[in-house]
Amino acid sequence: MNIERAYTTLLRTVQALASHKPDELWEPLLTSAVEVVPGAEVGTIFLRFGRLYRIVAHLGYSSAALGLEFSQESVLAGYGDPLQWQQGQPRIASGETLQHLIQEALTQPNTLVSQHSLAHPNVQSVKANLCLPVVLSGKVVAYINLDNRSSETAFDQRSIEIARLYALQATALLATQHERAELETRVRELEAIESLSRSIQSEVHEHRIVNHLAQEVSSYLDSPHVDVLLLHENGQLLQPKSSLGIFQRYKDNPVPKGKGLSWASLQNEEILHVEDVRQDTRIHLPEGFSIPALSQISAPMYDSKGGPLGVIHAARDLPRSFSMEEIRLLKVMVNVATTALERVQAVKSLQQQLRQSQTLLHTVEVLGHENPQPVWQELLIAAVELVPGAQAGSLWVKDVEGKGYCMVAQQGYGDELLGSWLGPEILDYWFGETRHLQKGLPRIGTSRFVRQAMQHNRAHVSSEQLQVFYQIGRIEQIQSTLCQPIILNEQILAYLNLDNFEEETALGEASVRAAQGFALQVAALLAAQRSRSEREEAYEGSLRAIGIALEARDLETAGHTDRVASLAIQVGSELGLATTDLRQLRWGSYLHDIGKLAVPDSILLKPGSLSREEFEAMQTHCEKGYGFSRNLPFLPEDARKVILYHHERWNGRGYPSGLQGQTIPQLARIFSVCDVFDALVSKRPYKPAWSLAEAIAEIANQAGEQFDPQVVAAFLKVVGRNHPLLHQATPEPASVEQ
Repeated sequence: MNIERAYTTLLRTVQALASHKPDELWEPLLTSAVEVVPGAEVGTIFLRFGRLYRIVAHLGYSSAALGLEFSQESVLAGYGDPLQWQQGQPRIASGETLQHLIQEALTQPNTLVSQHSLAHPNVQSVKANLCLPVVLSGKVVAYINLDNRSSETAFDQRSIEIARLYALQATALLATQHERAELETRVRELEAIESLSRSIQSEVHEHRIVNHLAQEVSSYLDSPHVDVLLLHENGQLLQPKSSLGIFQRYKDNPVPKGKGLSWASLQNEEILHVEDVRQDTRIHLPEGFSIPALSQISAPMYDSKGGPLGVIHAARDLPRSFSMEEIRLLKVMVNVATTALERVQAVKSLQQQLRQSQTLLHTVEVLGHENPQPVWQELLIAAVELVPGAQAGSLWVKDVEGKGYCMVAQQGYGDELLGSWLGPEILDYWFGETRHLQKGLPRIGTSRFVRQAMQHNRAHVSSEQLQVFYQIGRIEQIQSTLCQPIILNEQILAYLNLDNFEEETALGEASVRAAQGFALQVAALLAAQRSRSEREEAYEGSLRAIGIALEARDLETAGHTDRVASLAIQVGSELGLATTDLRQLRWGSYLHDIGKLAVPDSILLKPGSLSREEFEAMQTHCEKGYGFSRNLPFLPEDARKVILYHHERWNGRGYPSGLQGQTIPQLARIFSVCDVFDALVSKRPYKPAWSLAEAIAEIANQAGEQFDPQVVAAFLKVVGRNHPLLHQATPEPASVEQ
């Protein structure tokens, strides 16, 4: 034995440890071992990289052997005893035993080049082999192979004892290498954290964060294939958001709940490392795709409260795999990205809550004092924004006759659909069982169901409207739809439709819960609308009764109150007044002469002309009527102004305030024209009834004097269309002061 050579090698090992250059010593270490260990003629040194063992030094073999990699299964088969291998026990094999071990190694998975190397004559010609596993931290991190091609008995116990010296040196070198690798890993982790943090720290958009994450993982893990999937709002899908490499093939295919390595990682709350995805039964691919030859790690992402956010996959083409250090690095990067994603989602959640609160506040405001019609569109827009999975929608409200449903709002389609009508049959088909419908239970349908429903509805909708539905309503594009009936007093007064154009499973339980919140708001508005309508009908009936009672006391021509109110509404509509203004004009018309209750009968019923004092007493009825109206708290102020100012004149010569021009409230200006016209065409004790032509000519002649010219112009348009219906003369006398 060349002791001097052995100790020279040992000295160089110590020097290499001090200089942190152990990679330079593998070849000298092997050369020394072949020279010193009895029986050794040639040899190789293998280091472990993941689940592969790579040749880092060789002596007596082809230069092509350097860098060859062998699977762990192949190496273990060539050694023979897994337990002793794990313990680091040297093993001598020769003759038939050695050839059997080589043949076993050949049956294990390897690259084609590695397989050929095992079958090479240089390997097959070995007669005796001494294998020394090198164990560090409980793992075989390397091994030394010493071979003899001359004798099957070349190695003995003495060979083992001397070979152990080299195994110890290899252990020392690897320990140093391991420490350096640990330090480099820590530095690399810090670099990855710093780089990823810098790229996403100011990002407020989810898609940019996941794009940065995919790029950084690909770079730092040297992984060409990366996929970032986030949990869909419905909790039933993992949606690819940023895909690199081979994963781009599947970027348009969400992963259903419970399927594939994605959900296995997320549901088990652990990083999965699969050496060969072809061998894993959990793999899930869209139909028509073959399983690629990849080694893959899948890391779940959770927020600070333990809620699932998504999964990230990193993969390499086989036979390359991932080390524990690389898996740990991925976990670190996932933690950084998760913090950013949680921040963005928290902001999004706050924005959604704010949007929901704003919509609810508007609904409450409308409940108090307005018609709900203007809020339909806002409610629907908010529903499409905030209901998970919704991309478009429509709101349908039962028509006045109760025969069908009219679309009052749409989002994501076209305004041409507004006003569309569908019969109740569509709901009967949609829900199947009436009891479910009457309970207000929602129904989710797929694309097939939508098409069947439209086909069923052909018998109840015109072909023109069906064509509009298909062209503008995007019927053929709908993949998932949610119909939420809105029940009030056991009647279906409306329903909310929400649609998705991408996934049949996009709308789920979370969608239903959110949609029901909006349905409650719609129901509240409809209830308020019905209550307001019933209340207004009661008010109007009372006011009309008062007006008719005043007719009887004043001996006015029967029907004067209704005729003037009707004509005033027509003129107001011609001028473009809003519904609220028309209602106030009508109510003011009913009560315009309520102040005459304070006028003595001797004046009010006097058949002849009034004295100056009597006329002044009669004029007080406007202000007294305005005062009486204050006892009706539900009567709007604009209606009261009709009572107060209906005897004012455009030229300023009217009473009680002498207002002029547009300072006279508009509703009073409108009523004044209609009131005078009806008085002219009515028979009174002090005058005969004028003809329609004479009365119309008089109104036109007073434009700019007694009446507002614009109001007169609108009046003339109305009577031009409807004058045969405006007045039905009665013989009852009246005494109306003009």
